[in-house]
Amino acid sequence: MAHLIILDKSPFSGSFVADAGYMTLSTLAGGITVSTGTADPNRYVVVGVSVCGANSANTVSGISSATLGGINLSVANIITENLAFTGCAAAALLIAQIPSGTSSTLVVNWSGSLNSGSVCHVATWRLLNANSAIPDDTAGNGATNAGVMTCSVTIQDMGMGIYFATSQPISTTGSASLTQTGDNARFNTTNGVQTCAAGGDNSNSSGSPITPSVTFQRVGASGPISAGCGASWH
Repeated sequence: MAHLIILDKSPFSGSFVADAGYMTLSTLAGGITVSTGTADPNRYVVVGVSVCGANSANTVSGISSATLGGINLSVANIITENLAFTGCAAAALLIAQIPSGTSSTLVVNWSGSLNSGSVCHVATWRLLNANSAIPDDTAGNGATNAGVMTCSVTIQDMGMGIYFATSQPISTTGSASLTQTGDNARFNTTNGVQTCAAGGDNSNSSGSPITPSVTFQRVGASGPISAGCGASWH
């Protein structure tokens, strides 16, 4: 008599890996080394990446290509914000299945009209045994001045939501930062010209889907342009 053996799917887990910090557009296009966490045949790596162009000649329309260790990254979510006579900001979450290595070379090429010194920021997360690279849910928006970026996504039971945002000012006087509410904050930094980046995540083990209210908002300095996005997997 034949017996049917059902193998349980390995449980999903997700974790923050590292904040790779700030770099110029040209440096990122040439390739940087990022941490990807412990290797696993079922590992996906999520890359949060942003760009800010701080003058009227800069516009951004998306990402033309992105690879991690030579493997193409797909865009899970991207938000772009362009303001005439001022500049631009964009934030994206990229993903690929990267089974080997604890670090890889990341190459990202943005599309639009950006000078080589435009400021980028990168961070990485690790997902194990995700159902797919395609996110369960996405959210986000661009903002100007003190506008709020709402990145709330529905997270399935035993899933994770990941959030990433950036902002750049018109004025470079005074202190500046991104407020970050509703998530497990992983980094919140400002570079020397007051471009800000922040990111975090939420995990769900409640037994039912949840949609935490997650927002980012620029404070300090005048006239900022911002972009924030979120995505969830399980």
